[in-house]
Amino acid sequence: MSEQFDKEKQEYINALQKDYRYSISKFDTQSLTIAGGALGIALTFIKDIAPLKQSIFNGLFYLSLIAFVITIMLGFIAHYYSGKILLKTIKLAEEDKLHEFKEDKFIPIYNFSVLIFLTLGLVSLITYCILNIEKVKKSEIKVAEVIEGKHIPDTVSKKNSNVKNFIYTDSVNNKTIKLK
Repeated sequence: MSEQFDKEKQEYINALQKDYRYSISKFDTQSLTIAGGALGIALTFIKDIAPLKQSIFNGLFYLSLIAFVITIMLGFIAHYYSGKILLKTIKLAEEDKLHEFKEDKFIPIYNFSVLIFLTLGLVSLITYCILNIEKVKKSEIKVAEVIEGKHIPDTVSKKNSNVKNFIYTDSVNNKTIKLK
């Protein structure tokens, strides 16, 4: 009975270790994917929605970029380092020296750092986007006024209805309104 119990216990431990390795592998993959995708979204946001020159709280944007780059770098370093540990463990197993194996303490630190920087980057980027989307909404055409059959945004003084030349670029809808 004791041998059977020990065998089942060892199988259970092996299954847990396999699940743990799979979980760590998925964590690395998902964190790198999220960080890379967020970088793409951030750059698209400043290109198409709220250009950096017109944005507010740009420090949040730069903080998010730095956090995502650090996340990606830490992910690659952890992946490289865990590969080295795996090769060392295989070598120890081949030489029947598994008793010399010492559990690594750096990989959990790397993974926790990835988690912190990824969260920091996401919170910074989301906050930056929300603040700038609100700014863009407030600065866009709210009401168009018809002067001589052509639409003029409210930003043009209503006192001056004899507008000779006016060019308005709507950066959100990529439209330019020209009046002569």
